[in-house]
Amino acid sequence: MKRFVVLASIAPLLLIPAGAVALPSGLPSPDDSVTELEAKDDTVVTSIPDGVSLDDIRTAENTEKLTTALHDILGYEASLQAGSDPSTVVLNWKGEVPAELAELQQNPPAGTELIIRKSKYSEDELRKAGAALLLNARAKSGEPLIAYVTPAEDFSGLKASVRGEADDTRSTNELEADLERIAGTPVTIRSRQASVTGLARQNDSSPWFGAGIMRKDSTNSTCSLGVAAVTPGGYGRLISAAHCDPGGNAAWRTAAGTLITSGGTNVTVRHPSIDAMRIDPEGGTSPKVWSGGYGSSSSR
Repeated sequence: MKRFVVLASIAPLLLIPAGAVALPSGLPSPDDSVTELEAKDDTVVTSIPDGVSLDDIRTAENTEKLTTALHDILGYEASLQAGSDPSTVVLNWKGEVPAELAELQQNPPAGTELIIRKSKYSEDELRKAGAALLLNARAKSGEPLIAYVTPAEDFSGLKASVRGEADDTRSTNELEADLERIAGTPVTIRSRQASVTGLARQNDSSPWFGAGIMRKDSTNSTCSLGVAAVTPGGYGRLISAAHCDPGGNAAWRTAAGTLITSGGTNVTVRHPSIDAMRIDPEGGTSPKVWSGGYGSSSSR
């Protein structure tokens, strides 16, 4: 059973290499009594765009079509997560909920349930906070401390992974307190990981496995590869989620920087309604998947 969860403009992982992002000048304080959305280029819209019909949403026959329609109407990239209820779509939203969406929540398409959940922080705020951690957080030895940063599922703060090889003796509670001062948001440390050496989920190469991490060249946002496949003609392909690249033309690399595909005609959104994208990678594919955690080097 799966739940299709819509997260406003957030990639599955936020991966920002040091030096690639300007330091944020400051973060707005979250306000639990927010009554309207802040006007920002990359956050959710304040209302349904003029002239856009909600008919596609009201007539959605299942959660897949409801999710696709929400993507199209609201105009931002969404992320799907597995859950236990196949009929539910969860929309995280900071600020006052537009009347059109409130009405849709009360009267969703038959067989579906729309949950609009208020978020403490916006996507833009959490991206700035994550950039601040990646650029400024240092171990006692002066080494970069953070391996990865990702927003909390409910947008209440950040989750951070600390480099296991960094020379730092602070307790987890001490580290979290120090990181919160840098980010300006709550930070939860989810792991202390060793650096990636050799082939791993973050550092794959041809022949490619399924379930690897891929990083978009143009934005440094990351997604995961679903499966490695072979066409009837014997050509290796990788399958990922279409919402990672709605235009179907981006170049992708591994988290470690190895080129997976140069993009263009090598990336095709095959089935938008089921959120599927096909990638023609550099080299071939292998009938294996990476297993374990996001830093895993084990496969099966």
